[in-house]
Order: sequence, then structure tokens, then C-alpha cells
Amino acid sequence: MNDRDLYSRLVNEYETYLSYDGVDGKRLAKRFHAISEIGLTEDGGSYRAGFSHEEREAKDLVIGWMKEAGLTISEDGAGNVFGLLVLHFEWISHRQCTKWRPF
Repeated sequence: MNDRDLYSRLVNEYETYLSYDGVDGKRLAKRFHAISEIGLTEDGGSYRAGFSHEEREAKDLVIGWMKEAGLTISEDGAGNVFGLLVLHFEWISHRQCTKWRPF
């Protein structure tokens, strides 16, 4: 399978029912394709050895997507990447009603 066939299968032929609850199937398919191109092998697979240039490139791509989503990014000594959604809340109190509200 060549790269064009993979793109077609992932992006053009994805099942539209996979897009729901804020998950955009087409965006997800495009991202799978973008990652698959990093370390692409002749037989259509991907090879990204740990701590290689290709692995770093793939992680940087994912980190960029995480930052676009507003996540706080961290990476541990083993190279695992984490994205954390930090919400800030304020305490509001009106008469008998007290609650937390995101701001």
C-alpha cells in the first residue's frame, strides 16, 4: 500500500458515524495519517525506534496538537508525553446557593 492509498483510506473513506460527542473522525484520520508518515517504511509501515529522531518528531507533532487544545504538557524521563487540562474555578455564593463555577 502506498502513502496515497493510506491517506485515501484514512481520510476519504472513514465512516462518518465515527464523528460524535466532539470527536471529529476526519480530523482524527488526518492526524493518524500525519503520524504514519513519520518513519514511513517502504512496505507502508512506520518505524520509530525509542529516542530516535523519528520518535521525537512524532512526539513534537502530538505536543503541538495538545497545545492547540489548551493542554499543559509534560514529559517524563522515559520520554512519555502527558497533556493535562487545567480548569480554574471560582467560588460563588448567592443567598442560599453556593457552588463552584469554571471561569
